[in-house]
Amino acid sequence: MSRIRDHHTRTVIAFGAACDAALSVALIGGSAPGSDAAGELQQLGLLITGACVVVTALGLVAYAAALNDLLDRARDAVRGDRIAGSGTGPGTILLNGSLLLALFAALALPGDSIAVALVLASLLLFHNAVARFIPAIGLLVPGAVVAGVMLVPDWQLQPSLVVWFTMTVFVATSIAVHIAGDRRPRVSLRASLIVATGWVVLSGIVLSLSGRGLAGVWPQGHAAGLVWPGVTAIMMVGVVVWRLRSGETPAARAGGALRTVALWQPMLATAWCMAMDMSAAALAFAVVGACGLVCAGGARGVSTLRTSSLPWR
Repeated sequence: MSRIRDHHTRTVIAFGAACDAALSVALIGGSAPGSDAAGELQQLGLLITGACVVVTALGLVAYAAALNDLLDRARDAVRGDRIAGSGTGPGTILLNGSLLLALFAALALPGDSIAVALVLASLLLFHNAVARFIPAIGLLVPGAVVAGVMLVPDWQLQPSLVVWFTMTVFVATSIAVHIAGDRRPRVSLRASLIVATGWVVLSGIVLSLSGRGLAGVWPQGHAAGLVWPGVTAIMMVGVVVWRLRSGETPAARAGGALRTVALWQPMLATAWCMAMDMSAAALAFAVVGACGLVCAGGARGVSTLRTSSLPWR
Protein backbone atom coordinates (compact mmCIF):
# COMPACT_ATOMS: atom_id res chain seq x y z
CA MET A 1 0.00 0.00 0.00
CA SER A 2 2.99 2.30 0.06
CA ARG A 3 2.61 5.41 -2.13
CA ILE A 4 -0.81 4.32 -3.36
CA ARG A 5 -3.21 7.25 -3.12
CA ASP A 6 -6.02 6.09 -5.39
CA HIS A 7 -8.83 4.68 -3.23
CA HIS A 8 -10.13 2.72 -6.22
CA THR A 9 -6.76 0.98 -6.54
CA ARG A 10 -6.76 0.22 -2.84
CA THR A 11 -10.20 -1.34 -3.09
CA VAL A 12 -9.12 -3.52 -6.01
CA ILE A 13 -6.03 -4.65 -4.07
CA ALA A 14 -8.26 -5.62 -1.14
CA PHE A 15 -10.46 -7.57 -3.56
CA GLY A 16 -7.46 -9.49 -4.91
CA ALA A 17 -6.15 -10.23 -1.41
CA ALA A 18 -9.55 -11.56 -0.36
CA CYS A 19 -9.60 -13.87 -3.40
CA ASP A 20 -6.13 -15.19 -2.55
CA ALA A 21 -7.26 -15.85 1.02
CA ALA A 22 -10.37 -17.65 -0.20
CA LEU A 23 -8.25 -19.77 -2.56
CA SER A 24 -6.20 -21.05 0.37
CA VAL A 25 -9.38 -22.20 2.11
CA ALA A 26 -10.59 -23.85 -1.11
CA LEU A 27 -7.31 -25.76 -1.33
CA ILE A 28 -7.71 -26.93 2.26
CA GLY A 29 -11.25 -28.12 1.50
CA GLY A 30 -10.16 -29.83 -1.70
CA SER A 31 -7.37 -31.77 -0.01
CA ALA A 32 -9.11 -32.61 3.27
CA PRO A 33 -10.74 -36.07 3.24
CA GLY A 34 -14.24 -36.26 4.62
CA SER A 35 -17.02 -38.81 4.84
CA ASP A 36 -20.49 -38.32 3.41
CA ALA A 37 -21.98 -38.16 6.89
CA ALA A 38 -19.73 -35.26 7.86
CA GLY A 39 -19.97 -33.53 4.49
CA GLU A 40 -22.40 -30.79 5.52
CA LEU A 41 -20.51 -30.07 8.74
CA GLN A 42 -17.24 -29.89 6.81
CA GLN A 43 -18.72 -27.45 4.28
CA LEU A 44 -20.09 -25.26 7.07
CA GLY A 45 -16.69 -25.25 8.76
CA LEU A 46 -15.02 -24.26 5.50
CA LEU A 47 -17.46 -21.40 5.00
CA ILE A 48 -16.80 -20.08 8.52
CA THR A 49 -13.05 -20.49 8.04
CA GLY A 50 -13.23 -18.76 4.67
CA ALA A 51 -15.16 -15.83 6.13
CA CYS A 52 -12.62 -15.40 8.94
CA VAL A 53 -9.65 -15.61 6.55
CA VAL A 54 -11.20 -13.07 4.15
CA VAL A 55 -11.93 -10.68 7.02
CA THR A 56 -8.34 -11.07 8.21
CA ALA A 57 -7.05 -10.25 4.72
CA LEU A 58 -9.30 -7.21 4.37
CA GLY A 59 -8.36 -6.00 7.84
CA LEU A 60 -4.65 -6.24 7.06
CA VAL A 61 -5.07 -4.36 3.77
CA ALA A 62 -7.01 -1.60 5.54
CA TYR A 63 -4.37 -1.53 8.26
CA ALA A 64 -1.61 -1.12 5.67
CA ALA A 65 -3.46 1.73 3.94
CA ALA A 66 -4.24 3.55 7.20
CA LEU A 67 -0.67 3.09 8.41
CA ASN A 68 0.69 4.51 5.16
CA ASP A 69 -1.54 7.58 5.44
CA LEU A 70 -0.66 8.08 9.09
CA LEU A 71 3.09 7.91 8.51
CA ASP A 72 2.90 10.17 5.46
CA ARG A 73 0.66 12.88 6.95
CA ALA A 74 3.49 15.38 7.41
CA ARG A 75 4.73 15.03 3.83
CA ASP A 76 1.19 15.17 2.46
CA ALA A 77 0.46 18.34 4.42
CA VAL A 78 3.52 20.04 2.94
CA ARG A 79 2.45 18.99 -0.56
CA GLY A 80 -1.09 20.27 0.00
CA ASP A 81 -2.57 16.81 -0.55
CA ARG A 82 -6.16 16.54 0.61
CA ILE A 83 -5.51 13.07 2.02
CA ALA A 84 -3.30 14.61 4.68
CA GLY A 85 -6.26 14.89 7.03
CA SER A 86 -6.58 11.10 7.12
CA GLY A 87 -3.62 10.99 9.47
CA THR A 88 -5.55 12.68 12.26
CA GLY A 89 -8.18 11.20 14.61
CA PRO A 90 -10.26 9.20 12.09
CA GLY A 91 -7.10 7.80 10.52
CA THR A 92 -5.86 6.56 13.90
CA ILE A 93 -9.23 4.95 14.61
CA LEU A 94 -9.18 3.21 11.23
CA LEU A 95 -5.61 2.04 11.82
CA ASN A 96 -6.34 0.44 15.18
CA GLY A 97 -9.81 -0.78 14.23
CA SER A 98 -8.67 -2.57 11.09
CA LEU A 99 -5.77 -4.20 12.91
CA LEU A 100 -8.03 -5.39 15.73
CA LEU A 101 -10.54 -6.70 13.18
CA ALA A 102 -7.84 -8.73 11.43
CA LEU A 103 -6.46 -10.12 14.69
CA PHE A 104 -9.87 -11.06 16.12
CA ALA A 105 -10.79 -12.80 12.86
CA ALA A 106 -7.50 -14.73 12.94
CA LEU A 107 -8.08 -15.55 16.61
CA ALA A 108 -11.28 -17.35 15.62
CA LEU A 109 -9.29 -19.69 13.37
CA PRO A 110 -7.65 -22.86 14.67
CA GLY A 111 -3.95 -23.56 14.84
CA ASP A 112 -1.33 -20.84 14.53
CA SER A 113 -3.43 -18.40 12.49
CA ILE A 114 -3.15 -15.62 15.06
CA ALA A 115 0.64 -15.95 15.08
CA VAL A 116 0.77 -15.68 11.27
CA ALA A 117 -1.49 -12.60 11.39
CA LEU A 118 0.76 -10.96 13.98
CA VAL A 119 3.82 -11.64 11.82
CA LEU A 120 2.04 -10.07 8.83
CA ALA A 121 1.05 -6.99 10.84
CA SER A 122 4.66 -6.59 11.99
CA LEU A 123 5.90 -7.01 8.42
CA LEU A 124 3.49 -4.32 7.20
CA LEU A 125 4.70 -1.96 9.93
CA PHE A 126 8.32 -2.60 8.97
CA HIS A 127 7.51 -2.07 5.30
CA ASN A 128 5.71 1.25 5.76
CA ALA A 129 8.23 2.61 8.26
CA VAL A 130 11.49 1.45 6.68
CA ALA A 131 11.47 -1.03 3.79
CA ARG A 132 9.51 1.00 1.24
CA PHE A 133 12.35 3.52 1.13
CA ILE A 134 14.84 0.75 0.28
CA PRO A 135 13.89 -0.92 -3.04
CA ALA A 136 16.19 -3.87 -2.41
CA ILE A 137 13.95 -4.85 0.52
CA GLY A 138 10.65 -3.13 -0.15
CA LEU A 139 10.06 -4.79 -3.52
CA LEU A 140 10.01 -8.20 -1.83
CA VAL A 141 7.53 -7.34 0.92
CA PRO A 142 4.27 -7.36 -1.16
CA GLY A 143 4.98 -10.90 -2.30
CA ALA A 144 5.81 -12.01 1.23
CA VAL A 145 2.63 -10.40 2.57
CA VAL A 146 0.38 -12.04 -0.04
CA ALA A 147 2.02 -15.41 0.63
CA GLY A 148 1.46 -14.84 4.35
CA VAL A 149 -2.21 -14.03 3.81
CA MET A 150 -2.64 -17.38 2.03
CA LEU A 151 -0.88 -19.13 4.91
CA VAL A 152 -3.15 -17.68 7.61
CA PRO A 153 -5.55 -20.66 7.75
CA ASP A 154 -2.71 -23.20 7.53
CA TRP A 155 0.97 -22.25 7.40
CA GLN A 156 1.70 -25.71 5.95
CA LEU A 157 -0.73 -25.22 3.06
CA GLN A 158 -0.42 -27.78 0.27
CA PRO A 159 0.42 -27.66 -2.55
CA SER A 160 2.84 -24.88 -1.66
CA LEU A 161 3.43 -24.33 -5.39
CA VAL A 162 0.25 -22.21 -5.42
CA VAL A 163 1.56 -19.95 -2.65
CA TRP A 164 4.95 -19.67 -4.34
CA PHE A 165 3.33 -18.79 -7.67
CA THR A 166 1.22 -16.02 -6.11
CA MET A 167 4.22 -14.66 -4.22
CA THR A 168 6.28 -14.58 -7.42
CA VAL A 169 3.51 -12.77 -9.30
CA PHE A 170 3.41 -9.98 -6.73
CA VAL A 171 7.17 -9.63 -6.45
CA ALA A 172 7.34 -9.25 -10.24
CA THR A 173 4.43 -6.79 -10.12
CA SER A 174 6.16 -4.69 -7.47
CA ILE A 175 9.27 -4.46 -9.63
CA ALA A 176 7.30 -3.58 -12.76
CA VAL A 177 5.21 -0.95 -10.95
CA HIS A 178 8.29 0.62 -9.37
CA ILE A 179 10.06 0.91 -12.73
CA ALA A 180 7.01 1.91 -14.79
CA GLY A 181 5.96 4.46 -12.17
CA ASP A 182 9.44 6.04 -12.29
CA ARG A 183 9.61 5.89 -8.51
CA ARG A 184 12.55 6.95 -6.40
CA PRO A 185 15.00 5.68 -5.44
CA ARG A 186 15.56 3.78 -8.66
CA VAL A 187 16.55 0.13 -8.66
CA SER A 188 20.32 -0.12 -9.00
CA LEU A 189 22.29 -3.17 -10.11
CA ARG A 190 23.17 -4.01 -6.51
CA ALA A 191 19.54 -3.68 -5.48
CA SER A 192 18.51 -5.96 -8.35
CA LEU A 193 20.92 -8.63 -7.15
CA ILE A 194 19.60 -8.31 -3.60
CA VAL A 195 15.99 -8.60 -4.82
CA ALA A 196 16.85 -11.71 -6.86
CA THR A 197 18.63 -13.26 -3.86
CA GLY A 198 15.72 -12.38 -1.59
CA TRP A 199 13.25 -13.96 -4.00
CA VAL A 200 15.30 -17.17 -4.02
CA VAL A 201 15.35 -17.21 -0.20
CA LEU A 202 11.60 -16.56 0.02
CA SER A 203 10.97 -19.26 -2.56
CA GLY A 204 12.94 -21.76 -0.52
CA ILE A 205 11.04 -20.86 2.62
CA VAL A 206 7.59 -21.04 1.02
CA LEU A 207 8.25 -24.29 -0.85
CA SER A 208 9.63 -26.00 2.26
CA LEU A 209 6.89 -25.02 4.70
CA SER A 210 4.74 -28.08 3.99
CA GLY A 211 7.45 -30.33 5.42
CA ARG A 212 6.67 -33.09 2.91
CA GLY A 213 9.26 -32.36 0.26
CA LEU A 214 8.15 -32.62 -3.34
CA ALA A 215 4.90 -34.28 -2.27
CA GLY A 216 3.84 -31.09 -0.50
CA VAL A 217 4.96 -28.80 -3.33
CA TRP A 218 3.55 -30.43 -6.44
CA PRO A 219 -0.21 -31.04 -6.87
CA GLN A 220 -0.09 -34.83 -6.86
CA GLY A 221 -2.11 -36.47 -9.62
CA HIS A 222 -2.88 -33.14 -11.32
CA ALA A 223 0.37 -32.31 -13.10
CA ALA A 224 -1.32 -32.13 -16.52
CA GLY A 225 -3.81 -29.59 -15.18
CA LEU A 226 -1.05 -27.05 -14.52
CA VAL A 227 -1.62 -25.85 -18.07
CA TRP A 228 -4.64 -23.91 -16.72
CA PRO A 229 -2.71 -21.55 -14.39
CA GLY A 230 0.14 -21.40 -16.93
CA VAL A 231 -2.08 -20.15 -19.74
CA THR A 232 -3.95 -17.78 -17.39
CA ALA A 233 -0.65 -16.30 -16.20
CA ILE A 234 0.53 -15.75 -19.78
CA MET A 235 -2.71 -13.95 -20.59
CA MET A 236 -2.36 -11.81 -17.47
CA VAL A 237 1.20 -10.85 -18.42
CA GLY A 238 -0.03 -9.78 -21.86
CA VAL A 239 -2.70 -7.53 -20.36
CA VAL A 240 -0.24 -6.06 -17.83
CA VAL A 241 2.27 -5.25 -20.59
CA TRP A 242 -0.50 -3.54 -22.54
CA ARG A 243 -1.49 -1.49 -19.48
CA LEU A 244 2.12 -0.50 -18.89
CA ARG A 245 2.31 0.87 -22.44
CA SER A 246 -1.11 2.53 -22.61
CA GLY A 247 -0.98 4.88 -19.62
CA GLU A 248 -0.49 8.59 -20.21
CA THR A 249 1.68 9.16 -17.15
CA PRO A 250 4.03 6.90 -15.16
CA ALA A 251 1.60 6.91 -12.22
CA ALA A 252 -1.29 5.93 -14.49
CA ARG A 253 0.71 3.08 -16.01
CA ALA A 254 1.78 1.78 -12.61
CA GLY A 255 -1.74 2.02 -11.16
CA GLY A 256 -3.28 0.31 -14.16
CA ALA A 257 -0.83 -2.59 -13.97
CA LEU A 258 -1.41 -2.99 -10.24
CA ARG A 259 -5.19 -3.05 -10.63
CA THR A 260 -4.92 -5.55 -13.48
CA VAL A 261 -2.90 -8.02 -11.40
CA ALA A 262 -5.28 -7.67 -8.46
CA LEU A 263 -8.36 -8.20 -10.65
CA TRP A 264 -6.79 -11.29 -12.21
CA GLN A 265 -6.44 -13.05 -8.84
CA PRO A 266 -9.90 -14.72 -9.01
CA MET A 267 -9.10 -15.83 -12.58
CA LEU A 268 -5.86 -17.39 -11.37
CA ALA A 269 -7.78 -19.00 -8.50
CA THR A 270 -10.23 -20.40 -11.05
CA ALA A 271 -7.32 -21.84 -13.03
CA TRP A 272 -5.80 -23.52 -9.97
CA CYS A 273 -9.16 -25.01 -9.02
CA MET A 274 -9.60 -26.30 -12.57
CA ALA A 275 -6.13 -27.81 -12.40
CA MET A 276 -7.11 -29.73 -9.25
CA ASP A 277 -10.56 -30.81 -10.47
CA MET A 278 -12.43 -28.60 -8.00
CA SER A 279 -15.17 -27.57 -10.40
CA ALA A 280 -17.53 -26.01 -7.85
CA ALA A 281 -14.80 -23.76 -6.43
CA ALA A 282 -13.65 -22.89 -9.96
CA LEU A 283 -17.17 -21.80 -10.91
CA ALA A 284 -17.46 -19.71 -7.74
CA PHE A 285 -14.18 -17.91 -8.38
CA ALA A 286 -15.12 -17.32 -12.02
CA VAL A 287 -18.38 -15.67 -10.97
CA VAL A 288 -16.60 -13.57 -8.33
CA GLY A 289 -13.99 -12.53 -10.89
CA ALA A 290 -16.61 -11.49 -13.44
CA CYS A 291 -18.48 -9.48 -10.80
CA GLY A 292 -15.22 -7.85 -9.70
CA LEU A 293 -14.39 -6.78 -13.25
CA VAL A 294 -17.85 -5.30 -13.75
CA CYS A 295 -17.83 -3.47 -10.40
CA ALA A 296 -14.27 -2.20 -10.82
CA GLY A 297 -14.99 -0.94 -14.32
CA GLY A 298 -18.19 0.74 -13.21
CA ALA A 299 -16.52 2.37 -10.21
CA ARG A 300 -13.71 3.65 -12.38
CA GLY A 301 -16.15 5.06 -14.90
CA VAL A 302 -18.15 6.84 -12.21
CA SER A 303 -15.00 8.29 -10.67
CA THR A 304 -13.98 9.85 -13.98
CA LEU A 305 -17.33 11.63 -14.22
CA ARG A 306 -16.87 13.43 -10.94
CA THR A 307 -15.85 17.04 -11.09
CA SER A 308 -12.73 17.73 -9.05
CA SER A 309 -13.19 20.20 -6.23
CA LEU A 310 -10.69 22.85 -5.21
CA PRO A 311 -8.05 21.50 -2.83
CA TRP A 312 -8.33 22.69 0.75
CA ARG A 313 -5.40 24.64 2.12
